[in-house]
Amino acid sequence: MKQILGSAFITLMLFSNAGMFRALAASNDRSAFARPTIVRAITQGYSPKIAADVDGTLYVVFEEFQKGSRQDVFCLQSSNNGLSWTAPVNISHTSGVSAHPDVSVENNGAVDVVWTDTRAGEKTPDIFFARSEDKGKTWTHPVDISNTPGMSSDPAVAVGQDNSIHVVWTDTSKGEKNKDIYYTWSTDGGKKWAKDPLLPAEDISNSPGTSTEPAIAVDQDGIVHAVWLDSSVGETHPDIFYVSRDNGVWCKPINVSHSPRMSDHPTIGCGAKGKVYVSWLDYSQKPTAPDIWCAIGDKRGEFEKPINISNTPGVSGEPTLAANASGVVAFVWADTSKTFSRPDIFARISNDSANDFTTVMDISNTPDISRHPDVVIAGKNMVVIWEDVERNFSALKMTSMSLDNLATGPATQVDPTIQGESSNSR
Repeated sequence: MKQILGSAFITLMLFSNAGMFRALAASNDRSAFARPTIVRAITQGYSPKIAADVDGTLYVVFEEFQKGSRQDVFCLQSSNNGLSWTAPVNISHTSGVSAHPDVSVENNGAVDVVWTDTRAGEKTPDIFFARSEDKGKTWTHPVDISNTPGMSSDPAVAVGQDNSIHVVWTDTSKGEKNKDIYYTWSTDGGKKWAKDPLLPAEDISNSPGTSTEPAIAVDQDGIVHAVWLDSSVGETHPDIFYVSRDNGVWCKPINVSHSPRMSDHPTIGCGAKGKVYVSWLDYSQKPTAPDIWCAIGDKRGEFEKPINISNTPGVSGEPTLAANASGVVAFVWADTSKTFSRPDIFARISNDSANDFTTVMDISNTPDISRHPDVVIAGKNMVVIWEDVERNFSALKMTSMSLDNLATGPATQVDPTIQGESSNSR
């Protein structure tokens, strides 16, 4: 069912060409990216996502199997920066398979969770929503917020300063080979969705190609920003497209990556001074070992040349980022630079709106397979969650790192129109 419901998960791509990277990985010193952080195991589970409220309370949602192999979505909470966690609470409780959750927290403390669910039928899963107003202790009854004739998957959720809730997902209502990105929103805590009850979702990509893997963020002024992977420019080298919604009107899609080789797995965040950060993995400079790139834009949709965030010798994949109004931007990804068969979770941080960055840090540094990372900035700490796999057992692990006294230096800017190794200092 994961294959049916999931987005094109990068693991297969990330860990292919094993022979090619064994020699490369063996030549790297495992202490080269070391960063002293304490890694804590939380619970058993899959595909975690993390968010924090204004007080620093952490919320993690994830998939786990119930008795009888039914897959549900759970949430747990920590009020002490991850030192201890509540017992997991089953949010979905549906008769179908519940997978691929995402979470966001409103300014009033309410926790919003979305996920893909087959309750309506295995061939036509929908996007479901639930909300908690008591720090994750109890949850509203799950609501189907997509309810389209096609297959809905890959949901992402973000909230605005006014506590409005915004959700995007991939949808096949116009045809399996013509996937588009759909959007809906709520201004009353999820009781009602969109402005037209007969047409609750908008097609915001509407491209001739295949649109998948959406991500969404809302800035301080309430402008909604969304990105996705789009094959309109070519099936073999899809690009990252971006749109924004201001006063209820969407701009035309913009090709942000525009690189000669394949781009994948976009993510987005909004930071200080109206800056928008779009990150993805890109094969243009190293066709067998993608890097994590980031393009910095503004509210007008004008983006600078991408920065190479990772620039490691290994395969960098599954990027995620978090940004705040104080100018902190944290990038996290899975990386095979130390050992090809056992990737670690790497991070790089900026405390000045992505002008300067820390060195690349290995923040997991475990002997297992570390994958599916997510990151949140909670007060003066960066908190990272990921899935750790050992002998077919998946555990959720986390670490927290102070953002104080970080040594930084310039990043590397790349020319997306040139293939191969071509970069200059930013």
